[in-house]
Amino acid sequence: MKKIHLLLTLIVTSGLLFAETKLEYWTFDTDTAGASFDNGSGGSIGNSGSNANLWNHGKVKGMEADGLGHFVVSNTGSAYRRVPAQNYAPAQYSSGRYRLVIEFASWSLDPGNKGSIAFEVSDANNRRIAGVNLYAEKATEAKIRFSATSATGWQGKGIDYAGQSAQLKENRTMRLTIDLDLDNDTVTYFVNGTAVKTINDFNASSIAQIKFFTDSKWSKLSTVKINEMGFLRLPAATPSAGITL
Repeated sequence: MKKIHLLLTLIVTSGLLFAETKLEYWTFDTDTAGASFDNGSGGSIGNSGSNANLWNHGKVKGMEADGLGHFVVSNTGSAYRRVPAQNYAPAQYSSGRYRLVIEFASWSLDPGNKGSIAFEVSDANNRRIAGVNLYAEKATEAKIRFSATSATGWQGKGIDYAGQSAQLKENRTMRLTIDLDLDNDTVTYFVNGTAVKTINDFNASSIAQIKFFTDSKWSKLSTVKINEMGFLRLPAATPSAGITL
């Protein structure tokens, strides 16, 4: 009986030790139609993360919850929002493993426009550390583009890129994930759980903010529906080990 009790304790404890923590997270499941960004003025898309920080600015017309569990970007131009409103404390996220994730429910991109929608983490100097962009690359296809700071990077310019082609109109769930390890200097990009690329010379020292934006070329004719998005802390990478009871 003692062995069974010990085994159950180990299982429960392991689950707690190796669980991810949602630091800033938006699922839109309980948001009413019309809810948007909130800087304290109300009408907010709910942040269910443990930090639950506010955005730096408020509502954007055309970037709103639909009341059906989605955040919809449609009939709108360029807008930039970040969390937290001020930078995280310098040492707050300077070590450990983290995940940036955005899950699209669908999109329909204007084929005549290369403006992008993006989700990223950046440093205190507003420099992108890692992020993902979605845009119409050609009149016939879209591009998912991951990027991260790198000691070498593309053509030695200090930024690594990885791209994947997609449809201009997509109704499948597309979950785009970036895992960042500040201790071991690695970054891995994922599409729907499948690793696209890993880099081993990631050179960011800390994470200061999360940014969501459509750039200056974004077309009002493009529509994107998002299921969820957020920033998570991952458990420390630990080699598997057998346990003798």
